[in-house]
Amino acid sequence: MSKIQHQNYNTYEFEEGSRDIVLKEYESAEKIATTQQRLVQNLITVLAVLSPFTIALISNENLILISWRILFFANIMFLFFTLVLLFIFAELQKEIIFNVRKVIVLRKWLGIDYGYQSLVLPVWRVEGATEPTAIRLAPNKLHMVYVPLIVLMSLYIGITTFFLLQLQMFKEYILIIITITLLVSLFYRWRLLDTYEDVRYFVFYSLTKLFRPRVETNIQRVIYSTKCAFEEVVRLEVETKNIKKVLIILEDGNFESHSGVSYLALMRAILSQSKRIRNRLFIIKSGGSTLHMQLARTLFIDQKHYNNFLRRKFHEVWLAFWLNRQFTKVEILNFYLVSVRFKKGVFGILDAQKDFLGGVKQNMSIAECIFLIERISAVSSNYRQSRIDSMFTKVVSNYDLSRSEIKVQKHEFNKLYSTLKEY
Repeated sequence: MSKIQHQNYNTYEFEEGSRDIVLKEYESAEKIATTQQRLVQNLITVLAVLSPFTIALISNENLILISWRILFFANIMFLFFTLVLLFIFAELQKEIIFNVRKVIVLRKWLGIDYGYQSLVLPVWRVEGATEPTAIRLAPNKLHMVYVPLIVLMSLYIGITTFFLLQLQMFKEYILIIITITLLVSLFYRWRLLDTYEDVRYFVFYSLTKLFRPRVETNIQRVIYSTKCAFEEVVRLEVETKNIKKVLIILEDGNFESHSGVSYLALMRAILSQSKRIRNRLFIIKSGGSTLHMQLARTLFIDQKHYNNFLRRKFHEVWLAFWLNRQFTKVEILNFYLVSVRFKKGVFGILDAQKDFLGGVKQNMSIAECIFLIERISAVSSNYRQSRIDSMFTKVVSNYDLSRSEIKVQKHEFNKLYSTLKEY
């Protein structure tokens, strides 16, 4: 899962008078969130109070004698009313959560921080949160956000069951009631999908809960932290154009053309897991992962609990397609550079520069870029000369360099490996 160790925030300097504007924005966001939250709570209370009166009203003896046609029409009208109400509740919840997150961000900019008082002020509540994504739009556990759904569907099931029993048709329609309840619940959950979530990701996450592999539960937090980490790279004015080009050349040559997965490489990787097939086809054991798949593994998958190769690849592929739909190729490269493991305990380009190059460098040479990218795929802290020579040749062939320039880069490249051991 995500190994980004530092939470970075953009540094803003407020000019004279600008801080007052930010304070007004903060007060406005807090007021909207509070007002909308009270509105939702009042609506829920009204629904909860009206429910028993509604059931008592329809239980009147004069209303018991109805036909199945009237019941069908009443069902359609009630379901329409339910869907409209749930849509409104979901939109109100989104407005509340986004304004709450805005409050937390503005609070951070203004220098207001609750620090580590999580026992007194829980981080999953706006009062104690220091990170906006700690506030979930649709929490995994039972939460007030699901109360409108529970109340409305309980009312629907109660009324429908009552009339079906009177018409002696309950057994014939019980499966229909269950199906409708499930579909309405899915509709409400769909309306509560967060910024980077979509239906396919929701299905994927639901499957992972069934099979119980460890996957990141709060993708908003991961993406937010990753974006903040790259903003730190931008703030330090580190040029990443060269290292991105080297990364694509060495790790994923078809990066610009595929949709997150290289089917040929994936099939070769699956076949290479068998020693017998490797010997017969003269192929080496490989992972077959694109940059998308590597990023998915780095950010969202706990590899300690993924011993099964095929299961791990299934999750990487699914997440790779999702990443490709949600983000541009440039964003994928940005995320990769600030999160990937360069060696044990070293994650992201800034930490890699400090560890291997002695400090943050704004402009890296081609030799330095090749060295850092080679360290990503290295299985140990040592190196094999023939391997790094092959990688160097492959990269420089994609640059328009003179012989003297290549010689300079080669000398610098070999110098970088002088601190490592050859095997």
